[in-house]
Amino acid sequence: MDSNNTPIILLVGNPNIGKSVLFNSITGMGVTVSNYPGTTVDFTEGFSKFKEFKFKILDLPGIYSLGTSSTEQIVTRNKILELKDKAIIINVVDASNLERNLILTLELLELEVPMIVCLNMIDEAEKKGIKINYGKLHQLLGIPVVPTIAVRGYGLEELIKTVILVYESKTVLKPARFKFGKDVENVIESLELLLVSNNFRSVFNLSEREIAIRLLEKDPFIIDQVKAASQIVYEEAVKLAGLIEAAHGENSTVRIMKERNALAAHIASIVKEVHKPVQSFKEKLNVITTRPLTGIPIAIAILIGLFSFLVFGGSLLEELFKLGWAATITPLIAMISSIISNNMVNIIFIQGLTLGVEATLSIVLPYVFTFYIILGLMEDTGYLARITFLADSVMHKLGLHGKSVIPLMMGLGCSVPAIMSTRILETKRERVIASFIITLIPCSARISILLGVVGSYIGLIPVLLLFACLTGIVFFSGYVLNKILKGEKTGLVMEIPPYRSPQIKNILKKTWFRMKDFLTIALPLIIIGSVILGTLSYLNLLAYISSVFAPVTVMLLGLPAVTGVVFIFGVLRKELAAIMLMEVLGTTNLLTVLTPVNLIVFALVTSLYIPCIATFAVIGRELGLKYVFIIPAATILIAVIVGSLANAILTLVL
Repeated sequence: MDSNNTPIILLVGNPNIGKSVLFNSITGMGVTVSNYPGTTVDFTEGFSKFKEFKFKILDLPGIYSLGTSSTEQIVTRNKILELKDKAIIINVVDASNLERNLILTLELLELEVPMIVCLNMIDEAEKKGIKINYGKLHQLLGIPVVPTIAVRGYGLEELIKTVILVYESKTVLKPARFKFGKDVENVIESLELLLVSNNFRSVFNLSEREIAIRLLEKDPFIIDQVKAASQIVYEEAVKLAGLIEAAHGENSTVRIMKERNALAAHIASIVKEVHKPVQSFKEKLNVITTRPLTGIPIAIAILIGLFSFLVFGGSLLEELFKLGWAATITPLIAMISSIISNNMVNIIFIQGLTLGVEATLSIVLPYVFTFYIILGLMEDTGYLARITFLADSVMHKLGLHGKSVIPLMMGLGCSVPAIMSTRILETKRERVIASFIITLIPCSARISILLGVVGSYIGLIPVLLLFACLTGIVFFSGYVLNKILKGEKTGLVMEIPPYRSPQIKNILKKTWFRMKDFLTIALPLIIIGSVILGTLSYLNLLAYISSVFAPVTVMLLGLPAVTGVVFIFGVLRKELAAIMLMEVLGTTNLLTVLTPVNLIVFALVTSLYIPCIATFAVIGRELGLKYVFIIPAATILIAVIVGSLANAILTLVL
């Protein structure tokens, strides 16, 4: 398929309106996730075919407006402007929240791009007693309106047929041009004439009216471009904005926003009828789960249940994987090793690569898969948004807001996808704080060490105390970073979607997309790391390296010198630390050679120092190269300080 000659569809809409479900229903599994250049914001793209009509479809980030207050808004607007001459917009609108969604629709109409309104979730609207006159909405907007229920596939064929008609120019589009209040409209028209006389349309690929509105809204991007093109035009725009502000006693940005909101409310009032329904079970459940008095205990209980499912479900899958690996791959590796007599090749490549691949798969299959299923379930039911809302006040203490709960929770599964998911946070400052905290949160691998080393040999109570200690370190680190890092602190403005019944098909699709992204990053790096460690082992350099670390491991942490080798292998994969500890000590009964204090210190240090090798790469990709050095160095310092204090205090107490 030649993508250069393929029709392009852009899915644009507010967050949590079924846009991604619509995308998945149309494209199936053949998609790629891309970053917009210079950002860490994803948009998803794929190809599909309806009869003989082949097209490309992009699922752009969910936004509430085309302003530039967030990276998502910038990415979406830039992508629309980049493709406006060859794309068709499908504006996905939540039928149950028509007034708010139409605000973005009105902004999109101003861009003069061929557009169709996909009125999604009409079943949710009906449950709320909302009935919409689709024909009337079509007349008012001047563009096609197609009702859909994306999760059921209802209306999708009609939607694609409408896209084809628009693309082939068989449907005439007469997008309405809505006017603001008289005084605001007069100012817009005056500025529009000035822009026409200076030929600004050719500079921006936008209509002069759209440029005028954006100038009066004080859009930073448009202002910078206009100032660069003509200082005189910019100064005139400032004067005209002042007329609006003098007349209404408020910022021109606020005034235009209010008038656009009023237009959306007026259109919604014309096309919809509302009959108050009886409060449903889902609405009652929403009240209970968002009220702090009842919502917080419920959230804690649910999270404990989900965490238990992650640990026990992941462990079960891991055991099944190990049995399958031992029955199929291990004999094959043994046979290859017996054929290849070269000891260097065996140690570096066969054993090293096998260890790396097995390590990656045994993390992905049992724990990451289980976690992504849980995450998808929470997303699709709408409960994740409620946890975000409840956690907002606590997260502010760390310089974050409620949305950061999502990547922090993912950190309990694996640090790599957790750090990748910090893209949902608005500022670089928030992403740095969240990413640093994630490296300190025990992932599934580190949890297995806490349970396997401390729980198995000492008991459950020390494990719970270790978790409490690590939680305290996480919150203290976040608090300190919030105090010392400069930058803008943002609040949380979000919509809580209604509770919905999850669709297993959609959850599995999202899980697959996320796992594929994880494997693309993690697998190559772990293979490389395996070869490097295999080389060090073959050259007998590991023992030398461990002796270099002896002043720290022995004198400060009170551990045997050989644990230096163990910590090195732990960089590849944290579970390897527990396995290597038994191998270098020559016993599976660790209490015969280590004290309970040694085991606790070892578990603490292993949980805190340097994240695994795959995390290095994702930190560099998401935050920049300098943080690849800063964050690991900081975690080493924290691990040594905490481990040394634990060793000193516990040695005196026990």
